[in-house]
Amino acid sequence: MAQSIRSFEALPRVLSEWKHVIQKGNRAFAAHDMAQALVAYQAALQLASAMVGSHPDWGRGISVAQADDAIVALVVSRHNLADFYINSELSERAAEHLCQAHEAVYGLLSHPDADVTQLALQHLHVTSMELMAFIKRFGGSQRTNQTLQSAQLANSPLAVRMH
Repeated sequence: MAQSIRSFEALPRVLSEWKHVIQKGNRAFAAHDMAQALVAYQAALQLASAMVGSHPDWGRGISVAQADDAIVALVVSRHNLADFYINSELSERAAEHLCQAHEAVYGLLSHPDADVTQLALQHLHVTSMELMAFIKRFGGSQRTNQTLQSAQLANSPLAVRMH
């Protein structure tokens, strides 16, 4: 897993680098240079993972727009890798990236910063829709079904909330 960015001053630089790398991957994908697209998409995922981070203070000390950009980068990186694997006829790998995107955003729902939680709710809709579209196209697997079900159960009004 990528190292978290602890210096929030570095976030704009890393976001700029992520944009460059993801665009490079998109150009390679469009040109059918799949080897270069994969390298770029994997590098973009590493940068995005570092931006979102895993420490509890992530999201504090940065603007809501910066937090949103970081979450978008993570979701886009995972979704681009999923598209790459769909194009390569490796739907199980694609499903894994879609599930990991959904789970990462879902994990932010328990973040102590209410702004980050609100952003997570917004992006959870996108990751849910992508997963459902994938299931409709390729059929569900135990992994995809469990990912959606666990998020739906946890968001149910009947779910027990522990804070």
